[in-house]
Amino acid sequence: MIATERRTTTKALQRIRRILDPGSFMEIGEHITARRTDFYTPEKVEASDGVITGYGTIDGCLVYVFSQDGEVMGGSFGEMHGRKIHHLYRLAIKTKAPVIGCLDCSGLRVEEGLDSLDAFGQLYALQAEASRQILQIMAICGGCSGGMTVAADMADIILSDSVHLADQIRTLIDLLPANTSQYPEQRPCSDDLNRQLSELEKKRGDGRGILNELSDEHFFFELKQCCGRDMVIGFMRLNGAVVGGIATQTIASEGKISPEGFEKAASFIELCGKLHIPLLTVTDAKGFEGSLQAGRLVKALTAASVPKINLIAGEIFGSAYSILNSKGVGADYVFMWDCAAAGLIESLQAVEILYPQGELAFLQKRAEDYRKTHCSPMALARHGYVDKIIKPEESRKFILGAFETLADAGRCHNDLW
Repeated sequence: MIATERRTTTKALQRIRRILDPGSFMEIGEHITARRTDFYTPEKVEASDGVITGYGTIDGCLVYVFSQDGEVMGGSFGEMHGRKIHHLYRLAIKTKAPVIGCLDCSGLRVEEGLDSLDAFGQLYALQAEASRQILQIMAICGGCSGGMTVAADMADIILSDSVHLADQIRTLIDLLPANTSQYPEQRPCSDDLNRQLSELEKKRGDGRGILNELSDEHFFFELKQCCGRDMVIGFMRLNGAVVGGIATQTIASEGKISPEGFEKAASFIELCGKLHIPLLTVTDAKGFEGSLQAGRLVKALTAASVPKINLIAGEIFGSAYSILNSKGVGADYVFMWDCAAAGLIESLQAVEILYPQGELAFLQKRAEDYRKTHCSPMALARHGYVDKIIKPEESRKFILGAFETLADAGRCHNDLW
């Protein structure tokens, strides 16, 4: 009989204990080991086969968790390793509880060949099924190579290893519904609902700063900070309710939105739509790159039946205006700062096209006329493209009030189905 041993203080187990409520973790499948093959005939094997699986609670809420051990068999993913995660997913889907994965994997286990490949295939299928029903969070805690990169990408939220990883996961579980049949919980708000934001206008171009100022107690949980830096996404609270915040970060991009920024925003909108989380967009852009990715963003916005509010907080021109949560693509309310501008093209460019032989003084005069009639907040409001022109410092009270009118809209829409 092959001897087995178990390291009880592995990093994999320590991660789980830091994430879950003290004493709540129940491990399952701890005696499972890798199967012997023609190329794997050890005298002694390690129990758990490189992944610890089980369930526990976060602030009393049930979650299922797996944590990979990169020190077992080189951190490879094998058949029995995969089966443990498959079983965990089936339980999570059945109980409608979130899955949390702590990833530390070097990829496929060569000793097992096709059995390892098949285990990955089954995992992907279960993740696809789960994506329609429950929340999936993946935290990269070490290596993440080969087929495990696909598994990570299929999750709703991906986190990178940091000293605050456990706190981040616990915060997300507190913020988000466990499954698609639940709605975010509204918490009491101690912040002033009418708080004046006297310095907000100075943050034009800094979408991250604007979202942070608007949110209750300046709370903003940002996601995917390292990619698509021209777009900011994350969760915030407004009057205690969870809202998905999306903002252009033009100070990082000279006013243009990248394909990565569009992809980042589109996937976040899809997540918010799935979890019934309202959306707030803060828009300020003079152009973009990547029409395919822009199209995906439009599809995501129009498909999301949640309440959607747009704040035009800078200068936005051309198709970027249409794409970024305009009335045309379904925004419920659009607010515009009295110092902002929007239009087909900038005023001077427009009159240079209209009057190619015009002298500079004439063009400057006509540009000012064009701005007033086509690009100013009043011009958009007169055409019904803006619901209200507001001062930057009053943004919080108007946005909170608008979301309050839509508080039951998403729930009622889904109840109809």
